[in-house]
Amino acid sequence: MKQVAFYEKADDELLHFAVIAAKYQGRWVLCKHKERSTWEFPGGHREAGETIEAAAVRELYEETGAAEYRMVPVSVHSVTDQAQSGEKQAESLGMLFYAEISRFDQLPPAFEMEKIECFEKPPDNWTYPEIQPLLFQHLRQAAGKKMICAEKKESLLYRRAGSHDRELLTRLRLEVLRAANGLEEDVDLSRTELESRRYYETCFPEDSHAAWLVFDGEEVVGTGAVSFFQVMPTYHNPSGKKAYIMNMYTRPDYRRRGIAYRVLELLTSEAEMRQIDVVTLEATAAGRPLYEAFGFTAKRDEMELLGGSRQMDAPACPFGSLLAEINSETQERRK
Repeated sequence: MKQVAFYEKADDELLHFAVIAAKYQGRWVLCKHKERSTWEFPGGHREAGETIEAAAVRELYEETGAAEYRMVPVSVHSVTDQAQSGEKQAESLGMLFYAEISRFDQLPPAFEMEKIECFEKPPDNWTYPEIQPLLFQHLRQAAGKKMICAEKKESLLYRRAGSHDRELLTRLRLEVLRAANGLEEDVDLSRTELESRRYYETCFPEDSHAAWLVFDGEEVVGTGAVSFFQVMPTYHNPSGKKAYIMNMYTRPDYRRRGIAYRVLELLTSEAEMRQIDVVTLEATAAGRPLYEAFGFTAKRDEMELLGGSRQMDAPACPFGSLLAEINSETQERRK
């Protein structure tokens, strides 16, 4: 006997599989395995080094041939085997996704599914009758506005990055900085690399950062990110919540295809879902027309002080030196 439970969230490292409930033209897309006569949702286990979103993207293609779609996470769910004695086995956690497919390619023959069919209502012969009807029921109850995590159109895959993308994001960060600042390959960015890696190690668990990757096949051709933070509430921003967009980049041979504009839409939509009213960014001369077309306006009321740019009349007193002076004065008074 199997038991199914649903959770709002779980640590990413605990998620071992992805299940994708998908629709095409209003009908449910289900798969038939080559060795079975029953029907099931596309899905499968997460591979080493994958984000759970990347696992869902891969499984959806392998088991349905989906070529264009949008996908959203629905909820974490678990499956637990329970023996007749009542003893429970280990709980296995995964993520349930929902996808709307707009176009299929041919079903990949190298994988395990024989065919797909579209159903108006759930079939009677589920492959996992103790699990899949409960997922179906939960989907109906969990309806609501969700932030998409993957989108594929015109051969390009837009995927929300996760903690397992840390090394890729670090490499891309350095590439973007070299391109934006006109830096040669021999310019030392070792400290930036170290601090970027540390940043990506903490920002995803803290949910303070969102990044999008754009793929053409296995190649990354575009990216963008947004950091979320809190400042003191102000008259114009009572919540104090702010979002800062950065790391916007599209490979030169992929520009003027709407990639950067779509990434901006995804980033600002996430800020909107978090009820953040103030979104800012830094604009290069090349990027300014895009941002102005999107609706960003230049600001006049902020200034910046870079470290090392101010000549001090007298060096600031280090905290340790200040304590030493206070202790010395105290000792003198005691004499």
